[in-house]
Amino acid sequence: MSSAKDTNGWNGLLYPEVRVCQMYANMCTIQKIIGLTIVIASAWMLTDPTFVLSMTQSYNHYYIALYVFLGIGVLITVGAFFGCCGVLKESQCLLVSFFCVILIVMVAQIAAGAWAFHNKDKLDDIVRASVKYSVQEEYGQSSMSSRTVTFDTIQKNIIGLTIVIASAWMLTDPTFVLSMTQSYNHYYIALYVFLGIGVLITVGAFFGCCGVLKESQCLLVSLKCCGADGPSDWATSRFNNVDRTNIVDIAISSMNVFYNIPESCCKDELKENVCEMSRKLKFGGTFNPAIHQQGCVDKLIELIYENWVLLFGVTAGVILLELLALTFSLSLCCAVRNHQYKA
Repeated sequence: MSSAKDTNGWNGLLYPEVRVCQMYANMCTIQKIIGLTIVIASAWMLTDPTFVLSMTQSYNHYYIALYVFLGIGVLITVGAFFGCCGVLKESQCLLVSFFCVILIVMVAQIAAGAWAFHNKDKLDDIVRASVKYSVQEEYGQSSMSSRTVTFDTIQKNIIGLTIVIASAWMLTDPTFVLSMTQSYNHYYIALYVFLGIGVLITVGAFFGCCGVLKESQCLLVSLKCCGADGPSDWATSRFNNVDRTNIVDIAISSMNVFYNIPESCCKDELKENVCEMSRKLKFGGTFNPAIHQQGCVDKLIELIYENWVLLFGVTAGVILLELLALTFSLSLCCAVRNHQYKA
């Protein structure tokens, strides 16, 4: 005669499968956090006009990208919901649905990464041309005030990673405490640390978005740049009331003309009056050492190359997390089938 333990849902599974169930539930929670963060960030960017970034020359491109971003967030959230319900209800259908959603997201991420790597030179040209267009045509215009604020923020700062304490989340997670009391297996400790890193990355990205929106210095690290390719970009910009319909004549006739650059090009340690004097440059002359000399596009590309190992590690970690979620979903699906068959 079988005991009540053998017929009580997940308690009827073997002990290792119970631990797999616990880990899978935590992965679903992580997926839900990531998905909800993407959804919230997308909705915020869609409703806040100051977040219209100057990386696209067309507003349509910006909103298309945001809607795709929002769709991915909704997809991840729905998939995580299916996974959690699949565990609670012991439903093979929901577990398979979770598997399919995560598989679609993972394939899309790999495809997007492969396309970006293959077209990295083209992307470099597109970003450079877009930032140049923003400097020359949009900065300082009354109809583009949001892009002016955004570009000032980009010249002074860039989104940075924020350090948070992941252990606080793990210690307050009852399933983590439970697994630690049952076993000190190093595999499970490493897995929970990995999940904590996933939360760290998500929170860091969210703080980065808030840093740009609120121009918070504590959430940002300095980029220290000026213009797209350099301070000379501002000489022929509408910011200096230049009519760009005949740019060749401007370059020839303006060799002795002075032009202004934005205050955000000044170095941080300068006093206001020194910055004000340093902002006036001579067309074709040497740059004042009190202002940033490097263009924002080159500085951004340089920053990416300097941190490519970190970016690769984060990407690989996300894909590994998704692979583990796929593996555990299949394992639990088989466990449900075996349990139902034995019942």
